Amino acid sequence: MTRRRPPRAAPRLAGRGLSLVLALPLLAPALALAPAAPVAAEAPDRAAVEAARELFAAGDPAAALPVIEAAAAAGDPVAQNLLGLALDNGLGLARDHAAARGWFEAAAAQGFDRAQFNLGLMLRDGRPGIDPDPERARALFGAAARHGLAPARVALAALLAAAPRDDADLAAARALLAEAALAGDAEAALALSRFLRDVPGHWQDPVAALGWCLHGTALRPPPPDGEGGGDPCALMLEYSAPEEEAAARALAERLAGLPPLP
Repeated sequence: MTRRRPPRAAPRLAGRGLSLVLALPLLAPALALAPAAPVAAEAPDRAAVEAARELFAAGDPAAALPVIEAAAAAGDPVAQNLLGLALDNGLGLARDHAAARGWFEAAAAQGFDRAQFNLGLMLRDGRPGIDPDPERARALFGAAARHGLAPARVALAALLAAAPRDDADLAAARALLAEAALAGDAEAALALSRFLRDVPGHWQDPVAALGWCLHGTALRPPPPDGEGGGDPCALMLEYSAPEEEAAARALAERLAGLPPLP
């Protein structure tokens, strides 16, 4: 199969800063590289792209790639993101991180949150031939978080908490995790628990940390039969005083009774 290369990208100027829900700043704006205008191509068939996406997600990239490559070349951001994933991970195609980045850039420039997130992961971690760029990763995670993408909120919060510039970064991290957790994301609730347990100073709150841990554990789907999984709350439960555990369980019950945020 002949692999299509992504359109060449050119830099675009940075915009102004983003603002968070709860009036907390979200750092630098996203810098997206705008792709060159694609060669005129037939508009992608949305139903065909969705069927290809389902095949790709089901673990059959080879069957999905002909549609994905054609739709990506025609400018479909969902297909561009999928082609980036295939190239970045060697799914049905030889790994080509530079080409994967080009397709992520093309889809991210169209405002597609999944591509912004995947490009952020690439630039957070780096790849062979691609240096890490944590500042741009923060901006991309912020752009995807504004669309409500829970994994982007968690990823941005982790960057903010790991290397805070000031107290506002820690406040932003806590708010992002709370938003995602209140939207029903189990991993965000567990990450918020770790934040409240581990970040030093006035951020530490052992009761709230245990309450969010219990809530996040309850949100997780049960593991498949035969697969265990450690209890992330076990150590906190062991070292909590009875009154602290009672308060934490009461908090977890209140959280469970809240309607999920959109």
